Amino acid sequence: MISYISLFFIYAFIGWILDTCYRSVVDGKYSSGTALPFLSLIYGFGGLFLTIFFRYLPLPIFFHILLGTLLVILVEFSGGLFCLHVLKKRYWDYSQEAGNFLGHIDIIHSIYWFLLVIFFRLLFPFFFSH
Repeated sequence: MISYISLFFIYAFIGWILDTCYRSVVDGKYSSGTALPFLSLIYGFGGLFLTIFFRYLPLPIFFHILLGTLLVILVEFSGGLFCLHVLKKRYWDYSQEAGNFLGHIDIIHSIYWFLLVIFFRLLFPFFFSH
């Protein structure tokens, strides 16, 4: 079995690709909003927490998706607070977006997280057996 550390780096790299592509399309030029090159820590921690959550809490898929979405939104919010208050840098700012909370989370990005959690949960059984 692959280690949790390896999974963290895999998720962080895939997240960096997704986030960089999204930001670059929105900005109309190459744009990476991560603290580390080629790694998005939010995706790393989010993916790792989802892996542990799905693996060790046998719930119906509906609850996995619902609670998993809340979990990754909390990871994004916590990460935003950490970056702002500890690193003294705001890597993302949703304060101009609808339904934002302190500029760290908003409705549209929460919907994106929801869709990613659905995708992750549907693929989960193919990559991880209990």
